[in-house]
Amino acid sequence: MASLFAHLSVWFGRKAWHEDPPLEAPEELRRWSYTGIYDYCPMTWGMPKLNGVYVVIRKLGWGDFGTVWLAENSKAKTMEERYVAIKALRFEHVPKAVLHREVEILEAIREVNPIHPGYKHITHLKDVFTIASINGDHLAMAFPVLGQRLEPQWTCSLPIHCIRNVARQLLLGLDYLHTECHVIHTAIHADDEHKDVPVSKLLRSPEVLLGGEWDTGVDLYSLGCMLFELIEGRPLFDCRPTMRVSEDQYHLASIIQLLGPLPKRLLQCCSRTNDFYDADGAFACLINADQLLTRSAVNSIEERILKQHPGLSSHSLASFVSFLRYIMNPDPSERATAADALQHEWLALETNDDIETTLDETLGDPAALDTSTMPVSDVTIGGQSHEELIETTGAQHD
Repeated sequence: MASLFAHLSVWFGRKAWHEDPPLEAPEELRRWSYTGIYDYCPMTWGMPKLNGVYVVIRKLGWGDFGTVWLAENSKAKTMEERYVAIKALRFEHVPKAVLHREVEILEAIREVNPIHPGYKHITHLKDVFTIASINGDHLAMAFPVLGQRLEPQWTCSLPIHCIRNVARQLLLGLDYLHTECHVIHTAIHADDEHKDVPVSKLLRSPEVLLGGEWDTGVDLYSLGCMLFELIEGRPLFDCRPTMRVSEDQYHLASIIQLLGPLPKRLLQCCSRTNDFYDADGAFACLINADQLLTRSAVNSIEERILKQHPGLSSHSLASFVSFLRYIMNPDPSERATAADALQHEWLALETNDDIETTLDETLGDPAALDTSTMPVSDVTIGGQSHEELIETTGAQHD
């Protein structure tokens, strides 16, 4: 299965920051395969219509699996059908059996249950065909044209209410995939260090790092990593190797520092536990943890969020961290499902709930208050009774 995350209406496919190509590189890498063939599909404006229908306009982007082109559907009957994004895959980068399996999955996703609320948050496959080139036959898939990715915004954090909207849409999409289509929406990259290990490195859950069995919970964990990165503008975890530890060991140490220890039942059923823990069950990489981990990994989640959003209300902060820990529980058996996460209170907050307000902002300028007509009751605000508040504001007025 290739990158299914790339087919969500809100872009949710990203490699680790140190794996991304330079932003100034507008073209795909001119690499040669082991057979000496440049295996990207050569395309240009003015070439014959693709599949007898699609007129190539310009390139939209490229990646490890191929290039994406904007094209016009010459047989479109509505404006909604007029433009498509053509994903032309590399000739030999992915086994053909894997490609055809992806097409089968995408076609099933399109047909299963169109009335599910998450259906509209999936970018559905519109057409499949083959493009013949000097390099061979390239599988091509047509999708609706979307807006820009979230990634360019990640040099800085996004407003909390925007991130909440992104989270809600992604959860609806994941719930559709998990409950209706029975598809785990993660990606498998052929160049990953561990064969058949899903998810980009910085998004891997503990059970993936430890070589254990994984299910739909890895999607929720990855979502938590992505949402935090949108909030802070940088990855939640680090996985840079040192002279003493591998990048996976460093990564798992960061996870334990922020999310807490891993359950013993998880360690007992994972194939790579011995790569991280000694015979006594101690995580050796946590020796001199302050020296091993970067400052960003040692600081709490709350501290890191407040550094980027100093005006965030304490209630909104606590609610988001609760949501994050709910979908990123290091124990896979305790991790929320997409349906569970959609019921969390953080998603129900309004924009005004994110703003920290002071007593002065709530009551107005104390000097302008007429305390003589202010009603008194036994209800408290911030731990003070109305009588105490009146005395306080009255003293300021005097």
